[in-house]
Amino acid sequence: MKKCKLFLNVCAALFVVLLASCSSQEEENLVPSSEGNSVRIKITRSESPETRAGAAVSTPVGTTKALEIKKGGHLFFVNASGNITKYVRVLGSSEGAGDNETTVQFTDIDNQEGGVIKNVPSASVKVHIFLNLPAAVSNQLIGKSSGPFSVIESNVVTAVDLTGGGIALGVDSVAVSGSGNLTATTGNLGGVDYALEAAFNLTAIASRIEIVQITTAPASNGYFIKSFDLTGIFINNYYPSVTLGGTLGVLQNAGASLTAYDETHGQFFYRTQTAVTTLGTYLFTTGATQNGSFGTYVSYNAPTTYPYVSAGLGNVWGYNIFPNATASADLVPHIIIRLSNVVVSDGTTDYPYDDDQFVTVKGFLSGGSPVTQLQRGVVYQLGGSTSAKFEITFDNLSPQPETKPVNALVTATLVNWTTVNVTPAY
Repeated sequence: MKKCKLFLNVCAALFVVLLASCSSQEEENLVPSSEGNSVRIKITRSESPETRAGAAVSTPVGTTKALEIKKGGHLFFVNASGNITKYVRVLGSSEGAGDNETTVQFTDIDNQEGGVIKNVPSASVKVHIFLNLPAAVSNQLIGKSSGPFSVIESNVVTAVDLTGGGIALGVDSVAVSGSGNLTATTGNLGGVDYALEAAFNLTAIASRIEIVQITTAPASNGYFIKSFDLTGIFINNYYPSVTLGGTLGVLQNAGASLTAYDETHGQFFYRTQTAVTTLGTYLFTTGATQNGSFGTYVSYNAPTTYPYVSAGLGNVWGYNIFPNATASADLVPHIIIRLSNVVVSDGTTDYPYDDDQFVTVKGFLSGGSPVTQLQRGVVYQLGGSTSAKFEITFDNLSPQPETKPVNALVTATLVNWTTVNVTPAY
């Protein structure tokens, strides 16, 4: 009897061990493979909305470079709940090769075939990329491999970040972003099998306004601007910041205050003319080169018989701007031109002005229609062609900015980065 009980106890113990083993195996099978999936990432190059709509596209003066990733950036894979599942550091052009698992060289994914990222968790449904970010923002993103993606999107890029040394950064240096859904597929790239892929566009987080040349013409009463000094170009009615998720800061508009349009108090404006020792709250300045100056640009030569001012051969006065999220003529940036030593003439008598005069441009025309919403990655170029003149008259002059309801619909040319030839709305 004792032997029988002992046998039953041994059997029961073995059963418990076997049951625990099966349970342990089942639980192990519920854990996703640590290796995950390999995902093919490809950056596509498609035309901007303006280009697809049939607007004239050309290479803008002074913006000869397209997209160049100098600073590298960050890839985030997220799941359906919006949580980060994997982080990959994107290396810039001078940072060498990546291992395609924790790091990837930008050129490996920015080519015709794309590149493969290995060991992406199976719960991932989307990928986001941010490149060329300012250092302070970029440092906040490094290594963020878990948690809500909304935390990443809450990081802020400011208008000051769109400047370099007090001048507007070129189109090759502005931060860009993109995102795409992961879709099931099969393939092999570079000897690596992949089961998912994502293709998406990269777009600059800003728009750009470029002024090539400002011309003058007679007013309807025959009066014309005989001479002037261009002493400042300011941007008013602009957004000072945007989050990586696309939330804009509060629209800035300082109205008609004269002190807002000088080199001492221009906190609401992209400053222009002479260099200021510290960037401070000023935003940006002159043209394509830091040595660009304003000085006296009076000429009676071609392209008109009236005075005009040019940024110089191959140069522009460029301004990087966060585009408005809602289509409205009231939310488009204003261009304030400050002129000094203005002399107006009726052809017989000259009338000099003692005070500075201002021209306010409150809108643009593209393809004959008002631009009510700027687009990311688009250059709006004024004065770059005979069909997109930035032309002012005696009627456009005012002793204060933003006071005359001037709708100089400047014709802009769109270019990709895309340039759009636009006309000013005075």
